[in-house]
Amino acid sequence: MTSMIPTSRYKPVEKVQAFKSLRDSGQLLVEKTRRLFDNFHKPIELEAPKENVYFGAIVQLMPMKMHICEDHVRAKPALSVIINERVVRHSQNINEECEITIAPSVTPCVRTHFAL
Repeated sequence: MTSMIPTSRYKPVEKVQAFKSLRDSGQLLVEKTRRLFDNFHKPIELEAPKENVYFGAIVQLMPMKMHICEDHVRAKPALSVIINERVVRHSQNINEECEITIAPSVTPCVRTHFAL
């Protein structure tokens, strides 16, 4: 827990100084979470649709036969990454610790794209 301030070791003035130091270095959990969410929701350019998919292509995977959204809904379901606390604490990237789900997606973003 690098972003938590251990209260038993610090006096009140030292707690404030430790907090400011963590805040200034971007190590507070709230700042890491905000930065991660901002990065995951950035728009991304997908590969143009083709007959075949090639290695390295950036794609968005969408279920074709699962009717989990109403037809009039603009956001269509797409394979998506769930951002959990472990990822926020230990990494700022999508990796093997991320969980996968299907979520509504209006536009492709970092959270809903995959490189083959």
